[in-house]
Amino acid sequence: DEASCPIRAVVVDARAITILDATAATVVHDLVERLESRGTVLIVAGTRPRVRDAMRTSGLSDVLDPDALVPSVPEALDLLRTT
Repeated sequence: DEASCPIRAVVVDARAITILDATAATVVHDLVERLESRGTVLIVAGTRPRVRDAMRTSGLSDVLDPDALVPSVPEALDLLRTT
């Protein structure tokens, strides 16, 4: 039951993502809004510089918590353990 075991976070291992186009940015933006409405945070781990630049350009960085962009999945898990 979702109420008894809420999902606190979704971690995306973004190391293999090499490009973020406008369609992908829109989908991720919508996902962030849906997750946040449920009290769930999206954490993106291991983004490449080109993808981070596209996130800034598309405005996606504005809807993501700045702490939710981490260098690696282990760091994402550490973040979850401390919150």
